[in-house]
Amino acid sequence: MSNIMGLDLKIDEKYIGEIVKNVVQASIAEALGAKDDLVHTAIKTMLMTKVDKNGKVSTYSSENKFNLIDYYVHSTVTEMCKELAVEIITEHREAIKKELKKQLSSERSIEAFTKTMIDKTVENLNNEWQPSIEVNFEKNSRY
Repeated sequence: MSNIMGLDLKIDEKYIGEIVKNVVQASIAEALGAKDDLVHTAIKTMLMTKVDKNGKVSTYSSENKFNLIDYYVHSTVTEMCKELAVEIITEHREAIKKELKKQLSSERSIEAFTKTMIDKTVENLNNEWQPSIEVNFEKNSRY
């Protein structure tokens, strides 16, 4: 900005930058004059916004059953429980494995497995929608 209409003006560009920056900041501050109301409205909106089971606002209002804050609290606590469960299981892996083997090896468990397997096999055999396979052997006339 050294030559305007034939006049040589030496103005420091840093100085102009600072002035523009201050004007922009003042304009933003003025536009947000009611910043407390803005924060209040934003928080109220967050607390009251209804979302679906995935945390998204659905186009179907009937799917928006949860407050956004409830969704995030539930998601966070669920994730923490999963992490804690994995940590505990990892810590006590051998003891849990030993107890599971003991429980599954009991006569009662083996009987339950056997009964379930037999019941499901019979149920599948009685299914009306099972495919049928027919095998026929015909005597070859050449022999």
